[in-house]
Amino acid sequence: MRVLDVGCGHGRFAAFCATTFPFPVDYTGIDGSSALLALAQGRTAGVARARWGRCTLGGDADPSLPGGPFDLVVLLGVLHHLPGAEVRRQVLRAAAARLAPGGVLAFTLWRLFSLPRLAERVVPWEQLNRSLRRPLDLTQLEPGDVLLSFGGLAGAVRYCHAVSDGELGEWLRELPPVIDDFLADGASGTLNRYLVVGGVSEPQRS
Repeated sequence: MRVLDVGCGHGRFAAFCATTFPFPVDYTGIDGSSALLALAQGRTAGVARARWGRCTLGGDADPSLPGGPFDLVVLLGVLHHLPGAEVRRQVLRAAAARLAPGGVLAFTLWRLFSLPRLAERVVPWEQLNRSLRRPLDLTQLEPGDVLLSFGGLAGAVRYCHAVSDGELGEWLRELPPVIDDFLADGASGTLNRYLVVGGVSEPQRS
């Protein structure tokens, strides 16, 4: 099975593939962080048919993902860290375009405010701006853009985007049919929403 892991991080899904599927996996992991890619390679040193590449997901019309085709493309914990509605849409379209006939695309949506403790970690954008020499233009923010405190370090924040039902609906109109849609993860079992699309006989084109 040919797998593309977009935003592979430290290689957790590569290790999952190697220990879960009872057949050979030809795995490709890409990420924007060289440090995480190095961790991934070390973590999966014994995994056969694994290759790695650095790829920054930006505002290009067609993000530079490997060409494929792939039987499975995953974006796990990725989309909520991509700023800009058009960027998120383009990345999903490009991922779907790499599917082989009958292949599937799986992606997650972090349900940011499903737990009170997450809502309590929101940091006002104005607070961040007071610490920057070049403040951000807050008029460019989109509904759902938030900052969360991160890692317990003073001043450490990370950007997250809460995907609305309307934005998700726009994605699904351009993607292959939904195969599965379920909640999982966290102590509540509802922290992430998983969507699996695909299974069509012809690959999607961006």
